[in-house]
Amino acid sequence: DSINPGDLISRLSTDAQLINSAVTDQAIGLLRNAVVAIGAVIMLFCTSTSLALVSVAVLPPIVICARVVGGRMRERHQRVQELHASATSLAEQALTCIRTVHQFVAESWESQQYNRAINQAHGEALKNMKHEALFMTVMQLVINLALLCVLGFGGMLVKQKILSAGDLASFVMYSLLMGANVGGISIEYV
Repeated sequence: DSINPGDLISRLSTDAQLINSAVTDQAIGLLRNAVVAIGAVIMLFCTSTSLALVSVAVLPPIVICARVVGGRMRERHQRVQELHASATSLAEQALTCIRTVHQFVAESWESQQYNRAINQAHGEALKNMKHEALFMTVMQLVINLALLCVLGFGGMLVKQKILSAGDLASFVMYSLLMGANVGGISIEYV
């Protein structure tokens, strides 16, 4: 009884969309990225164990960062959902009692209340998108820096004739494959 019908309707429709997306798109993408990333890691170790250890050493910090930032982003998304539910509730209350609103000539006031609520929700959503964009950018930067470290260390191994140039090129391709899929996992995880 304490929750308005508008809140419930908004939350139910948003929850249904999120569940549908999580069950289908995100689960499939997560599984695909995990399988390909694991395959790439296996190929990295088959090509050069020492170089693979350098390459894989960057994974734990990426996973930890994805978990921490992902949790915060989920909380922010929940806040946006609550703000949208509040705005929907305001509109539902005004429309349900439209005769009373007309009798008190409160159309402008109700409109302003709804506009404030929806603008707050959209402002929060924009902040979330900026945080997500920053997170994805930082993740890509970390992955690219890891690749540069691998190239530097691999170049040293080629110079010392421990690794051939062809094996280094193969290793770089496997590293890119692993990096892209680990990045995909971090994006899906958020």
